[in-house]
Amino acid sequence: MHVVFITPGYAKDERDSTTIPPLQALTRKLTENGVDVTVLAIDFPLDAGMYKIGKIEVVSCGGKNRGWPLKALTLLKAAREFSIINKKKKVDVINSFWWQDTALLGSLIGKRYNIPHLTTCLGQDVLRTNKYAQWFSAKGEYVVTLSAFHARKFKQTFGRECNEVIPLGVEPSEFTATEIWNKNIDIIGVGSLIDVKNYDEFIDVVALVKQRMPGIKCVLVGDGKNRQKLEQKVNAMGLTVNLSFTGLLPRADVLGLMARSRVFLHTSRFEGIGYIFLEALMARARIVSHEVGMADSSNALIGTSATELAQHVISALGDEDNFVAPPLYTAQQTAESYIRLYRKLLNN
Repeated sequence: MHVVFITPGYAKDERDSTTIPPLQALTRKLTENGVDVTVLAIDFPLDAGMYKIGKIEVVSCGGKNRGWPLKALTLLKAAREFSIINKKKKVDVINSFWWQDTALLGSLIGKRYNIPHLTTCLGQDVLRTNKYAQWFSAKGEYVVTLSAFHARKFKQTFGRECNEVIPLGVEPSEFTATEIWNKNIDIIGVGSLIDVKNYDEFIDVVALVKQRMPGIKCVLVGDGKNRQKLEQKVNAMGLTVNLSFTGLLPRADVLGLMARSRVFLHTSRFEGIGYIFLEALMARARIVSHEVGMADSSNALIGTSATELAQHVISALGDEDNFVAPPLYTAQQTAESYIRLYRKLLNN
Protein backbone atom coordinates (compact mmCIF):
# COMPACT_ATOMS: atom_id res chain seq x y z
CA MET A 1 0.00 0.00 0.00
CA HIS A 2 1.36 3.41 -1.00
CA VAL A 3 0.05 6.39 0.98
CA VAL A 4 0.86 10.05 0.31
CA PHE A 5 0.72 12.45 3.24
CA ILE A 6 0.02 16.09 2.30
CA THR A 7 1.15 18.29 5.15
CA PRO A 8 2.27 21.91 5.70
CA GLY A 9 5.61 20.67 6.99
CA TYR A 10 7.79 17.73 7.91
CA ALA A 11 11.19 17.10 9.50
CA LYS A 12 13.98 18.57 7.37
CA ASP A 13 16.37 15.71 8.26
CA GLU A 14 16.85 12.86 10.73
CA ARG A 15 18.09 15.28 13.42
CA ASP A 16 14.94 17.42 13.28
CA SER A 17 12.87 16.14 16.22
CA THR A 18 10.71 19.23 16.77
CA THR A 19 8.73 19.52 13.51
CA ILE A 20 5.33 17.90 14.13
CA PRO A 21 6.62 14.96 16.27
CA PRO A 22 3.33 12.96 16.19
CA LEU A 23 3.35 12.99 12.40
CA GLN A 24 6.93 11.72 12.41
CA ALA A 25 5.93 8.95 14.82
CA LEU A 26 2.98 7.95 12.64
CA THR A 27 5.02 7.77 9.43
CA ARG A 28 7.69 5.67 11.16
CA LYS A 29 5.13 3.22 12.53
CA LEU A 30 3.30 2.94 9.20
CA THR A 31 6.53 2.04 7.43
CA GLU A 32 7.35 -0.49 10.16
CA ASN A 33 3.97 -2.07 9.41
CA GLY A 34 4.67 -2.42 5.69
CA VAL A 35 3.07 0.78 4.35
CA ASP A 36 5.02 2.85 1.83
CA VAL A 37 4.73 6.52 2.86
CA THR A 38 5.63 9.52 0.73
CA VAL A 39 5.36 12.92 2.40
CA LEU A 40 4.42 15.92 0.25
CA ALA A 41 5.41 18.92 2.39
CA ILE A 42 3.88 22.19 1.19
CA ASP A 43 5.66 24.96 3.16
CA PHE A 44 8.46 23.47 5.28
CA PRO A 45 11.32 22.69 4.77
CA LEU A 46 11.84 26.10 3.21
CA ASP A 47 13.98 24.74 0.37
CA ALA A 48 12.36 22.68 -2.37
CA GLY A 49 13.74 19.22 -3.07
CA MET A 50 13.46 15.50 -2.43
CA TYR A 51 15.18 13.57 0.38
CA LYS A 52 14.71 10.45 2.49
CA ILE A 53 14.44 9.92 6.24
CA GLY A 54 14.83 6.21 6.77
CA LYS A 55 12.34 4.54 4.43
CA ILE A 56 10.21 7.69 4.12
CA GLU A 57 10.55 9.75 0.95
CA VAL A 58 9.87 13.45 1.48
CA VAL A 59 9.14 15.90 -1.33
CA SER A 60 9.38 19.52 -0.21
CA CYS A 61 7.65 22.20 -2.29
CA GLY A 62 9.40 25.04 -0.44
CA GLY A 63 6.23 27.12 -0.15
CA LYS A 64 7.59 29.19 2.77
CA ASN A 65 4.06 29.84 4.12
CA ARG A 66 3.28 32.31 1.34
CA GLY A 67 -0.29 33.58 1.36
CA TRP A 68 -2.74 33.89 -1.50
CA PRO A 69 -2.41 34.49 -4.44
CA LEU A 70 1.20 33.18 -4.31
CA LYS A 71 -0.14 30.15 -2.45
CA ALA A 72 -1.75 29.06 -5.73
CA LEU A 73 1.70 28.70 -7.32
CA THR A 74 2.84 26.50 -4.45
CA LEU A 75 -0.22 24.27 -4.79
CA LEU A 76 0.30 23.96 -8.54
CA LYS A 77 3.88 22.86 -7.86
CA ALA A 78 2.61 20.36 -5.28
CA ALA A 79 0.10 18.98 -7.81
CA ARG A 80 2.91 18.47 -10.34
CA GLU A 81 5.03 16.76 -7.69
CA PHE A 82 2.14 14.44 -6.87
CA SER A 83 1.88 13.47 -10.54
CA ILE A 84 5.56 12.51 -10.52
CA ILE A 85 5.13 10.53 -7.29
CA ASN A 86 2.13 8.68 -8.72
CA LYS A 87 4.00 7.80 -11.92
CA LYS A 88 6.92 6.38 -9.96
CA LYS A 89 4.64 4.23 -7.85
CA LYS A 90 0.84 4.20 -7.97
CA VAL A 91 -0.68 6.00 -4.97
CA ASP A 92 -3.44 4.08 -3.17
CA VAL A 93 -4.57 6.63 -0.57
CA ILE A 94 -4.07 10.35 0.01
CA ASN A 95 -4.07 11.55 3.64
CA SER A 96 -4.09 15.34 4.12
CA PHE A 97 -3.30 16.93 7.47
CA TRP A 98 -5.09 20.05 8.74
CA TRP A 99 -8.25 21.51 7.20
CA GLN A 100 -6.52 24.12 5.09
CA ASP A 101 -4.82 24.31 1.69
CA THR A 102 -3.54 20.77 2.25
CA ALA A 103 -7.09 19.39 2.51
CA LEU A 104 -8.21 21.40 -0.51
CA LEU A 105 -5.29 20.11 -2.56
CA GLY A 106 -5.81 16.52 -1.43
CA SER A 107 -9.50 16.66 -2.27
CA LEU A 108 -8.86 18.01 -5.79
CA ILE A 109 -6.05 15.54 -6.50
CA GLY A 110 -8.12 12.63 -5.16
CA LYS A 111 -10.96 13.49 -7.54
CA ARG A 112 -8.55 14.05 -10.45
CA TYR A 113 -6.87 10.64 -10.08
CA ASN A 114 -9.80 8.76 -8.55
CA ILE A 115 -7.81 8.01 -5.39
CA PRO A 116 -9.44 7.77 -1.91
CA HIS A 117 -8.73 10.88 0.14
CA LEU A 118 -9.14 11.70 3.82
CA THR A 119 -8.25 14.68 5.95
CA THR A 120 -6.96 14.49 9.51
CA CYS A 121 -7.76 17.66 11.46
CA LEU A 122 -4.99 18.39 13.94
CA GLY A 123 -5.90 21.45 15.96
CA GLN A 124 -7.67 24.79 15.67
CA ASP A 125 -8.58 23.98 12.06
CA VAL A 126 -11.90 22.64 13.42
CA LEU A 127 -12.90 26.08 14.72
CA ARG A 128 -15.07 28.67 12.97
CA THR A 129 -12.10 31.03 12.92
CA ASN A 130 -10.44 28.82 10.30
CA LYS A 131 -10.91 30.67 7.00
CA TYR A 132 -10.87 27.40 5.05
CA ALA A 133 -13.73 26.10 7.19
CA GLN A 134 -15.76 29.13 6.13
CA TRP A 135 -15.68 28.42 2.39
CA PHE A 136 -14.36 24.87 1.83
CA SER A 137 -17.25 22.55 2.67
CA ALA A 138 -16.64 19.19 4.35
CA LYS A 139 -19.67 17.71 2.57
CA GLY A 140 -18.61 14.48 0.90
CA GLU A 141 -15.16 14.59 2.52
CA TYR A 142 -13.82 11.86 4.83
CA VAL A 143 -12.60 13.48 8.04
CA VAL A 144 -10.68 12.21 11.07
CA THR A 145 -10.42 14.12 14.36
CA LEU A 146 -8.23 13.43 17.39
CA SER A 147 -10.52 13.27 20.43
CA ALA A 148 -14.14 13.47 21.52
CA PHE A 149 -13.59 17.16 22.36
CA HIS A 150 -12.08 17.76 18.92
CA ALA A 151 -14.98 15.93 17.25
CA ARG A 152 -17.53 18.10 19.06
CA LYS A 153 -15.80 21.27 17.86
CA PHE A 154 -15.71 19.91 14.31
CA LYS A 155 -19.47 19.27 14.38
CA GLN A 156 -20.18 22.77 15.72
CA THR A 157 -18.20 24.31 12.85
CA PHE A 158 -19.07 22.05 9.92
CA GLY A 159 -22.57 20.95 10.91
CA ARG A 160 -21.82 17.24 10.56
CA GLU A 161 -20.12 14.42 12.42
CA CYS A 162 -16.54 13.50 11.61
CA ASN A 163 -16.07 10.01 10.19
CA GLU A 164 -13.51 8.72 12.68
CA VAL A 165 -11.79 9.69 15.92
CA ILE A 166 -8.19 8.46 16.01
CA PRO A 167 -5.80 9.83 18.65
CA LEU A 168 -2.16 10.38 17.79
CA GLY A 169 -0.20 7.94 19.94
CA VAL A 170 3.21 8.14 21.60
CA GLU A 171 6.24 5.86 21.61
CA PRO A 172 6.88 4.65 25.19
CA SER A 173 10.46 3.70 24.30
CA GLU A 174 11.35 7.41 24.28
CA PHE A 175 11.49 7.40 28.10
CA THR A 176 13.72 5.48 30.49
CA ALA A 177 12.76 4.30 33.96
CA THR A 178 15.69 6.20 35.49
CA GLU A 179 14.41 9.53 34.17
CA ILE A 180 10.87 8.88 35.29
CA TRP A 181 11.73 8.23 38.92
CA ASN A 182 14.05 11.23 39.34
CA LYS A 183 11.26 13.73 40.07
CA ASN A 184 12.90 17.03 41.02
CA ILE A 185 10.67 19.53 39.15
CA ASP A 186 7.30 20.34 40.70
CA ILE A 187 5.47 21.95 37.76
CA ILE A 188 6.30 21.96 34.06
CA GLY A 189 4.67 23.72 31.11
CA VAL A 190 5.56 22.91 27.50
CA GLY A 191 4.56 24.78 24.34
CA SER A 192 4.96 27.83 22.14
CA LEU A 193 4.86 31.09 24.09
CA ILE A 194 1.92 32.49 22.13
CA ASP A 195 -1.52 33.83 23.06
CA VAL A 196 -3.55 30.63 22.60
CA LYS A 197 -1.33 28.78 25.10
CA ASN A 198 -2.41 31.23 27.82
CA TYR A 199 0.85 31.26 29.80
CA ASP A 200 -0.15 34.43 31.64
CA GLU A 201 -2.48 32.16 33.59
CA PHE A 202 0.31 29.60 34.06
CA ILE A 203 2.29 32.27 35.90
CA ASP A 204 -0.77 33.22 37.96
CA VAL A 205 -1.17 29.59 39.01
CA VAL A 206 2.48 29.33 40.03
CA ALA A 207 2.07 32.49 42.14
CA LEU A 208 -0.97 31.02 43.91
CA VAL A 209 0.77 27.70 44.56
CA LYS A 210 3.81 29.53 45.93
CA GLN A 211 1.62 31.01 48.68
CA ARG A 212 1.22 27.47 50.05
CA MET A 213 4.55 26.05 48.86
CA PRO A 214 7.22 28.82 48.90
CA GLY A 215 9.98 26.56 47.53
CA ILE A 216 8.04 25.43 44.47
CA LYS A 217 10.28 24.67 41.45
CA CYS A 218 8.75 25.23 38.00
CA VAL A 219 9.95 25.16 34.40
CA LEU A 220 8.39 26.62 31.26
CA VAL A 221 9.72 24.99 28.07
CA GLY A 222 9.36 26.71 24.71
CA ASP A 223 9.78 29.99 22.92
CA GLY A 224 7.64 32.49 21.07
CA LYS A 225 6.56 36.09 20.64
CA ASN A 226 5.29 36.44 24.22
CA ARG A 227 8.48 35.34 25.96
CA GLN A 228 9.75 38.80 26.93
CA LYS A 229 6.35 39.85 28.27
CA LEU A 230 6.05 36.63 30.28
CA GLU A 231 9.56 36.97 31.73
CA GLN A 232 8.74 40.53 32.77
CA LYS A 233 5.61 39.29 34.53
CA VAL A 234 7.58 36.60 36.36
CA ASN A 235 10.06 39.21 37.53
CA ALA A 236 7.32 41.65 38.61
CA MET A 237 5.57 38.93 40.63
CA GLY A 238 8.78 37.87 42.41
CA LEU A 239 8.84 34.39 40.87
CA THR A 240 12.30 34.35 39.29
CA VAL A 241 13.58 31.86 41.87
CA ASN A 242 10.58 29.59 41.33
CA LEU A 243 9.99 29.69 37.56
CA SER A 244 12.64 29.41 34.85
CA PHE A 245 12.39 29.61 31.05
CA THR A 246 14.39 27.12 28.99
CA GLY A 247 13.67 28.42 25.49
CA LEU A 248 13.30 26.02 22.57
CA LEU A 249 14.90 22.63 23.26
CA PRO A 250 15.47 19.43 21.27
CA ARG A 251 12.66 16.95 21.75
CA ALA A 252 14.84 14.53 23.75
CA ASP A 253 15.65 17.28 26.25
CA VAL A 254 11.97 18.24 26.56
CA LEU A 255 11.01 14.64 27.30
CA GLY A 256 13.84 14.43 29.83
CA LEU A 257 12.49 17.46 31.70
CA MET A 258 8.96 16.06 31.51
CA ALA A 259 10.16 12.80 33.03
CA ARG A 260 11.62 14.74 35.98
CA SER A 261 8.35 16.63 36.62
CA ARG A 262 5.58 15.88 39.09
CA VAL A 263 2.80 17.99 37.55
CA PHE A 264 2.22 19.02 33.95
CA LEU A 265 0.23 22.27 34.03
CA HIS A 266 -1.58 23.05 30.77
CA THR A 267 -3.36 26.41 30.64
CA SER A 268 -4.15 26.45 26.90
CA ARG A 269 -7.78 27.28 26.08
CA PHE A 270 -7.86 24.94 23.07
CA GLU A 271 -6.21 21.69 21.99
CA GLY A 272 -7.36 19.13 19.45
CA ILE A 273 -5.88 16.24 21.41
CA GLY A 274 -3.02 17.73 23.38
CA TYR A 275 -0.30 15.31 22.22
CA ILE A 276 1.72 16.62 25.12
CA PHE A 277 -0.89 15.07 27.46
CA LEU A 278 0.15 11.63 26.25
CA GLU A 279 3.80 12.50 26.77
CA ALA A 280 3.02 13.69 30.30
CA LEU A 281 1.25 10.41 31.07
CA MET A 282 4.18 8.51 29.61
CA ALA A 283 6.40 10.44 32.04
CA ARG A 284 4.02 9.67 34.92
CA ALA A 285 3.35 13.35 35.54
CA ARG A 286 -0.06 14.37 36.87
CA ILE A 287 -1.98 16.60 34.44
CA VAL A 288 -3.75 19.77 35.55
CA SER A 289 -5.63 21.43 32.69
CA HIS A 290 -8.64 23.20 31.29
CA GLU A 291 -11.19 20.93 29.60
CA VAL A 292 -9.48 20.68 26.23
CA GLY A 293 -8.24 17.90 23.96
CA MET A 294 -8.08 14.55 25.71
CA ALA A 295 -7.98 16.02 29.23
CA ASP A 296 -11.20 14.23 30.20
CA SER A 297 -9.77 10.82 29.22
CA SER A 298 -6.31 11.29 30.70
CA ASN A 299 -7.33 11.49 34.36
CA ALA A 300 -6.50 15.20 34.29
CA LEU A 301 -7.55 17.44 37.15
CA ILE A 302 -9.70 19.94 35.26
CA GLY A 303 -10.23 23.55 36.30
CA THR A 304 -11.86 26.65 34.87
CA SER A 305 -9.80 29.37 36.57
CA ALA A 306 -6.32 30.04 37.92
CA THR A 307 -7.63 29.48 41.45
CA GLU A 308 -9.09 26.07 40.60
CA LEU A 309 -5.99 25.02 38.69
CA ALA A 310 -3.76 26.05 41.61
CA GLN A 311 -5.89 24.03 44.02
CA HIS A 312 -5.55 21.00 41.74
CA VAL A 313 -1.76 21.45 41.53
CA ILE A 314 -1.47 21.58 45.31
CA SER A 315 -3.66 18.48 45.60
CA ALA A 316 -1.63 16.60 42.98
CA LEU A 317 1.69 17.46 44.62
CA GLY A 318 0.37 16.27 47.96
CA ASP A 319 -1.00 12.98 46.65
CA GLU A 320 1.33 11.98 43.82
CA ASP A 321 1.98 8.48 45.22
CA ASN A 322 -1.66 7.53 44.64
CA PHE A 323 -1.84 8.63 41.00
CA VAL A 324 -2.57 5.86 38.52
CA ALA A 325 -2.12 6.83 34.86
CA PRO A 326 -4.69 5.50 32.36
CA PRO A 327 -3.49 3.21 29.54
CA LEU A 328 -1.44 5.02 26.92
CA TYR A 329 -2.54 5.23 23.29
CA THR A 330 0.60 4.29 21.41
CA ALA A 331 1.90 5.24 17.97
CA GLN A 332 1.57 1.58 17.02
CA GLN A 333 -2.16 1.68 17.81
CA THR A 334 -2.51 4.86 15.77
CA ALA A 335 -0.77 3.24 12.80
CA GLU A 336 -2.99 0.15 13.06
CA SER A 337 -6.11 2.34 13.14
CA TYR A 338 -5.01 4.21 10.02
CA ILE A 339 -4.13 1.01 8.17
CA ARG A 340 -7.63 -0.33 8.88
CA LEU A 341 -9.10 2.96 7.67
CA TYR A 342 -7.01 2.99 4.49
CA ARG A 343 -8.13 -0.55 3.68
CA LYS A 344 -11.74 0.40 4.34
CA LEU A 345 -11.49 3.32 1.91
CA LEU A 346 -9.84 1.13 -0.73
CA ASN A 347 -12.64 -1.45 -0.44
CA ASN A 348 -15.47 1.10 -0.78
